[in-house]
Amino acid sequence: MLMGVQVNKTAILLLIAAVLTLLFIYYPSVSSDKQSELSRVNAVENFAKEALEDKLRVFGGANEEGKLMNMTWEDIKDSALHNTKLTLTEEKFELKGFGQVYRRECVDSERESSGTILLLHGAKFNSETWKNLGTLHVMASYGYRVVAIDLPGGRGETPAGNVPDKADFLINVMSTLKIENPILISPSMSGGWSLPLIMKRSDLLKGYLPVAPVDTDKYKDDEYKTNQIQALVVYGDKDTALGSHSALKLTLLPNGQVHKLKDANHAAYLDQPLEFHRLLHNFADKLFGN
Repeated sequence: MLMGVQVNKTAILLLIAAVLTLLFIYYPSVSSDKQSELSRVNAVENFAKEALEDKLRVFGGANEEGKLMNMTWEDIKDSALHNTKLTLTEEKFELKGFGQVYRRECVDSERESSGTILLLHGAKFNSETWKNLGTLHVMASYGYRVVAIDLPGGRGETPAGNVPDKADFLINVMSTLKIENPILISPSMSGGWSLPLIMKRSDLLKGYLPVAPVDTDKYKDDEYKTNQIQALVVYGDKDTALGSHSALKLTLLPNGQVHKLKDANHAAYLDQPLEFHRLLHNFADKLFGN
């Protein structure tokens, strides 16, 4: 009996020794794995933080973590307006065969532009609308050249004049200002200028962003279906007339996407500027490869 007890005690001691040995071998491995996982998590978090800070720097050098998520459109606009790297030009230029055309242009003076955004306007507006809204400065802060023109005979500073071919007029503007393959933004009335251009020379544009444009009925379905322009169609959900009607035609573009802005009227970019510019920014980054 005593011998049996002695054997059991020896077995128990050997078992304890074996367990301790395994723990000695295994624990550092577990600890190392935990440290590796912790390092990986920290690396991911640091990457996310750096990405956030990069985005914040776009809006004038802000660096408070999480601030971007809480920024309103007015915050973003104000940051861009106070960005000393941005240069705004407001002047008339001579357009051969027409006369003087007024433009507003904003760029980041310290870096090469990734691409150009060309802004037209509706009947009640002009290029100053895009300045007041903040589009010129905010999109320039993303590294784009942003140009807005006053169309002839509108409420801007470009006088009325003889324009037999509106597509040729815009082609001439792009050539004179040395604008190559821009994204063309075209709200409302300016559809009478932009649609002739995309139907005639869509190859001159990188992309097309119409906002409830006029004159969509002037073109046949096949003209839309065979057009390869990259398009982002935007309109307000409260614009049940021109907005929804024009979208029915524009959805025929094979390389187009449609976005209806909630609680927005005909000038949807004024009612929902934060969402509109988010869409524009993503569209531009996609097409220009940023």
